[in-house]
Amino acid sequence: MLVFVLPSWYKTTYNPLNAVFFQEQAVALKKQGVSVVVIAPALISLKEIIKARKLDFGLRKNIHNEIEEYVYQIPRIPFFDRINYLMRTMIGKNLLKTAIKEQGLPDVSHVHSYKNGGLAIWLKKVFKVPYIITEHNSEFLRNKISIFHKQKAKESFCNSAANIAVSSVLATNLKRRFFRDFLVIPNIVDVAFFHPKKSEKSIYTFINVAHLNKNKNQAMLIRAFEKHHQAFPNTRLLILGGGEEEANLQALVSRLGLAESVRLFGYATREEVRAAMQSSDCFVLPSIVETFGVVLIEAMACGLPVLASKCGGPESIVTAQTGLLFENNETAMLEAMGAVLKQNYSSSKIRKHVEDTYSEAAVAKQIINVLKSA
Repeated sequence: MLVFVLPSWYKTTYNPLNAVFFQEQAVALKKQGVSVVVIAPALISLKEIIKARKLDFGLRKNIHNEIEEYVYQIPRIPFFDRINYLMRTMIGKNLLKTAIKEQGLPDVSHVHSYKNGGLAIWLKKVFKVPYIITEHNSEFLRNKISIFHKQKAKESFCNSAANIAVSSVLATNLKRRFFRDFLVIPNIVDVAFFHPKKSEKSIYTFINVAHLNKNKNQAMLIRAFEKHHQAFPNTRLLILGGGEEEANLQALVSRLGLAESVRLFGYATREEVRAAMQSSDCFVLPSIVETFGVVLIEAMACGLPVLASKCGGPESIVTAQTGLLFENNETAMLEAMGAVLKQNYSSSKIRKHVEDTYSEAAVAKQIINVLKSA
């Protein structure tokens, strides 16, 4: 079976860690005997271009774990959603024509998020290739989707052979909006890469890994930790990631007198993220909205218990065996941080739960069953 994977965002030379879970899922399918080709017209934001101080657009043909990737980097035009969508679709069609010529006609395509649905619809109309779609986009939970994009999402979901959501709360939201059924299949974690490692820990360390923005809510985490640290001084907080809130968060740390106990690490490689998780004791996710929360299962794969706000995705991930959920406010987070110190979580049981539920083999088999039925 030859599958064309059509992600609506993908890793680029501007952001090599962007949506790495799409690539990991493609690799997982490959390991299960599926032939996979990735087709990714990738829009690059003005912010990314300014930060990188370079112009790097056009086609990139890569081979990753024997998977052919056709990635075309395009500058996104601010405030012009329709033009960006049309540009993405036009370039994507050319990528598909090239891939079909070089790789052959696929048996089925797998769209990740509706914004590349237009490509799959075209492939179905012209070449009779069916498609399935997995939705990840938090726009639906945040009610941030425009009328134009809502119409494009409807077209994508209504023409697919099967619709998938990465969490129960997202599936419920999408079913209510579009009157279509959605299966729930979670994201994947590379359990060979993320794994526990024994280390001497003299200070109890909370860790957060995320882009630094208002939705990720690190300001509330820092404020809650300040109160927690007063009661439990042998604790520290490590935050990995960069973003527009970095200066504000650093100022908050200084204002609260937490320079010795809170560290803002900045942007981190996957290897640095893994090492930080392995040397920590508990992962905290305080987001306002999440459709899933890949960092939760990465931390759990390292054997860490997790604390997560009730913000959508975590409700499908966190169990009594793996951590605690809390209402999205500072008081509830503070209580959860105190409660986790009293629990005796089993690192091996947390790890086993991830292997059984979110490993490459566990998730890929579910997706392959849907692809075969398309």
